[in-house]
Amino acid sequence: METSAIIAYTSLLVSIVTVTITSLVTIASKYIDSQQKINEHKLLIRGTYINRKIQAAEDVIIENSMFIEMYSSTLQLYEDFKNTKKKNKFLESKATNTSDALAKLLIEKQNHSVLYFDFKDAVKDNDINNNLNNANRLINELNILIATYNTSEEKDFSEIDTKITEFKTHIISLMNYYRSINSFLRTKLTEYDIL
Repeated sequence: METSAIIAYTSLLVSIVTVTITSLVTIASKYIDSQQKINEHKLLIRGTYINRKIQAAEDVIIENSMFIEMYSSTLQLYEDFKNTKKKNKFLESKATNTSDALAKLLIEKQNHSVLYFDFKDAVKDNDINNNLNNANRLINELNILIATYNTSEEKDFSEIDTKITEFKTHIISLMNYYRSINSFLRTKLTEYDIL
């Protein structure tokens, strides 16, 4: 009887240990699976974040490049008028087309770059709004002056010449601003260069 009790107790003990070990292995396996799913989810969120950040940077670089092209075309148009005292239809068309393409891009695209980047670190010129306002004001004034320019009145041309010079100062600052933002973003994007 004693032997059968020992066998029964041993069997019971082995069964309990087996169930306990199986339960612990199952719990450990489920814990590992849940951690793996959490890590996969974090990785997916991180990948989405990085993709959106890269897309936002690319959008800003495209917009800034178009701003640079628009201001460069406009400056070229005014410089040509300053030198020839005539409207250049080709340059006028180029400036208008660039401006229209930029306007269309800005209307169609929503840019969330401020969610991903702090541009205060990128630019030393904090007077961007002043330069933008002055450049836009001068564009409007120059367009009116050029449209009403009479070649027989030198007074009108000297005002145009002065405004073109002032416009050039603001445009150079703006173009440098856009270039520094682009450079800043390109540097930031190299963090995600995996090749």
